[in-house]
Amino acid sequence: MRFLNGTSRFMAAWIVVLLAQAGAAQAESYVLPSSAYLTGANAAEYQTNVRVLNQGTSAVTVTATFYDQRTSTTSPASPFQIGPRSQVAFDNILQSVFGRTLGQGAYGPIRFDATGPILVAANVNNVNACGSGAVSGQWLPAIAVSQALGAGVIGQLAVSSSSSSGYRTNLVFMNPGSAAATATIKVRQGGGALLSTGTIGPLPANGFSQVALDSGVFPGVAGTTDTNLWLEFTSNQPLLAYATMINNASGDPFAVVASADNPFAGSYSGTYSGSENGTWTASVSSDGTMTGSAISPSVGAFSGSGTMSPTGNSLVTTSGHASGTDFSVTWTGTFVLQAGGATGSGTWVSTAGTSGTWSGTRH
Repeated sequence: MRFLNGTSRFMAAWIVVLLAQAGAAQAESYVLPSSAYLTGANAAEYQTNVRVLNQGTSAVTVTATFYDQRTSTTSPASPFQIGPRSQVAFDNILQSVFGRTLGQGAYGPIRFDATGPILVAANVNNVNACGSGAVSGQWLPAIAVSQALGAGVIGQLAVSSSSSSGYRTNLVFMNPGSAAATATIKVRQGGGALLSTGTIGPLPANGFSQVALDSGVFPGVAGTTDTNLWLEFTSNQPLLAYATMINNASGDPFAVVASADNPFAGSYSGTYSGSENGTWTASVSSDGTMTGSAISPSVGAFSGSGTMSPTGNSLVTTSGHASGTDFSVTWTGTFVLQAGGATGSGTWVSTAGTSGTWSGTRH
């Protein structure tokens, strides 16, 4: 291979980009996947209390929008400001901020658009548990829209064939994007055996779906008693998701938020050709981190890292040193899932201006 030492120019340009990003406002959108102000079985009354914390040293402005699933309406609230290192509190937010009444039975996600980074946490409570005025509930965080998942797992689920013992589970999926989203969900037993497959969606922009795990959406789950279940999902658009497990005897709930997954995780190998021919190997972790190395007939092995998106798009930069010169090679391409495996192809470009193509498979 022929290499060109463009490292200094590359690093200088990259430092400029990083400094520009550091000085830019970090505006972000966060979504509380679910909120409620309504009555339920056994005289239950559900309310949602929200706390918004500004960890920064400058004031931020926040605009909250409620997507009411009962009426299919969108309700933006007046913007509010949070001072540096300060918190604001909204008890029973659907009443105090969005003007809903208990009789209206409102529920749905709330989006918080902020001019800077914030933390949003909520507790969704039954304030009349057991019909006695006792309070029971669950903590639920708002999630940055940038962290919505095209592929994810929820690591703990439970169902019971009895309504008076064990647990029942509700699944919530919310689409924070502007395009409709459809998710395929696979419910598995603890050891990985497939129990059921179901589809949720298409969910419109800011759409929301809450379904019981033992509903008809997931055939074969009803009538099962198991506290050792989990699920994996993929979606054509990034989603926010969590599960609420409720004790059938006490009514006490707890929430489990989805974690990132990557259907392309595994080990890969392949070949490259063009200005030079060789082989490469790589591995992809469940969070999409891709590490790899290539073998060049002229300079030997060189390695690097990059990312593999849940949709199969890959970007890896490898680097090495030969003949007193540093070099780097950028590899880009796309993988496609096929019958449990994955195949991909793309192009590579070196800092010397040499280039070519590559292909490979997961094994």
